[in-house]
Formats: sequence, C-alpha cells, structure tokens
Amino acid sequence: NNEITITLSMLSSIFVILAPADVTPPITRMEVIGPQAQMEARLYVSTSAFISFVSTDPVSGRTPTGVMRTEYAIDDLSRFSLYENQFTLSTGAHTVYFRSQDRGGNVEITQSSQVNVDGLSPEIIITSPTAGGTFIAKKDLIRISFQVNDNYDPAPSTSAFLSKSVSSNTIAVTNGQEIEPLSIPSGYWSLTVHAADFVGNF
Repeated sequence: NNEITITLSMLSSIFVILAPADVTPPITRMEVIGPQAQMEARLYVSTSAFISFVSTDPVSGRTPTGVMRTEYAIDDLSRFSLYENQFTLSTGAHTVYFRSQDRGGNVEITQSSQVNVDGLSPEIIITSPTAGGTFIAKKDLIRISFQVNDNYDPAPSTSAFLSKSVSSNTIAVTNGQEIEPLSIPSGYWSLTVHAADFVGNF
C-alpha cells in the first residue's frame, strides 16, 4: 500500500472573543456650585449659583462604551439643549430636566430636579427708634425694634448697631433691646440693620 505521511510542525487557529454588548444607559446627576440651601426637601440657590451635570457610564458585567452626550431642558421638555458648560438660572421656580446617552446608543430615562432661585434680598422694617426721635436720660428708654421678612428664608440672619454721627463710635445691639440714654454718649445716633437670607442675599 502506498502511504503518505505529513508532519505538522505547528498548529494554529484564529478566533475572536466578542464582549457582551453595552445595554446599560448612563447615570447623570445634577450639581450646584455656589450659594444654596435645603429646606423641607426643597432646593434653593442664589442667582450666582451655577448648575452643572456629571455623567458616568456604569460597568455592570458588560463593557461600557462611554458617555457620548448630556442634554438638558429648563421647564420645557420639548426644548433640550446639548450640555457644554455650567450655567445659571433666573429668579423663580424652575424644573431642570436632564439625560445622557452613551456611545452604544443607550439613552438614560429623563431625570428632573426642582430648583428655586432666590434673587431677592430680605426686607428690613425698623419700627423703633423712629427717625428724628429724641430720648431724655432717666425718662426715656431707647427701644431697638425691627422686622426682617424674606420671600423664602423664614429666619434670615441679622445684625444691628448704633453709630454716632461725626464719630467712629458704634454699639452692637439686638432686636428688642432697651437702652438707657445715660449708658451711651449724648449726641446724634443712627440705627443700622443688616440681614442676609440662607443663599447669601443681603
């Protein structure tokens, strides 16, 4: 019988390993940079605060493809814009909508956040002493009385002081305080009140 023998010096095979497809959408969160406050689960920011977004493409047993784009809309779901830089909001209540898409075509479910933008300073009303008032020692008391109201902050921070005309003399005072005229130098004095709300408006 005729026999043919072939000697193989090397065996090789070519194969491809396919990674599972990325089917997980990105996760986006909104961040506020600047003056802000939380009250009763509501977010308040100043007009100088910036809104930004941070998005990641999670790893969940598959190979992530990476975030391709993030877009947002202010109050109107029909008007999304590509997010490129942080931005500010005008005074008032707003709903910020946002979502991201990865390079695998997965689109995140639209998220939303309620943002109340406070651009108003607290209102200060001084009720005592009245302008032009005169106080006589051992007869009158100088009563310090003022009100501070704010559109959002129920308890703005306050400070008050008496300052003497043509002088650098100042005396720190508090709301409701009563002062005996003899306890301060005679002369013309004025009351100044400062107030700031929880996002820094003053």
